[in-house]
Amino acid sequence: MKLGEIVAAADRYYPEDFVTRHFDPVRERVRRLRAGDDLAGFIVAEILETYEQSAGDEAQVVEAIRVLEQAKTDLESSLRGLRELGGLVSFPGKE
Repeated sequence: MKLGEIVAAADRYYPEDFVTRHFDPVRERVRRLRAGDDLAGFIVAEILETYEQSAGDEAQVVEAIRVLEQAKTDLESSLRGLRELGGLVSFPGKE
């Protein structure tokens, strides 16, 4: 499976094609954009970092899913910390 196919699949349901916009298919690297979605760039970087051209199609997809699932877990952990902080502070208008 080609790297571009995996990136395209990751972009299929992402808003405004930002994942694809952050992928340079010629150089097969993250395209750094001055304006855009940093999360989409992160998704491309994670896929690129773990892509193994010699691996079979199934192994490539499984690995891409694994790294994005791990990123999701890490984001959820950060959100948990922020939610805990939110419970400790008072927000204007929420008293």
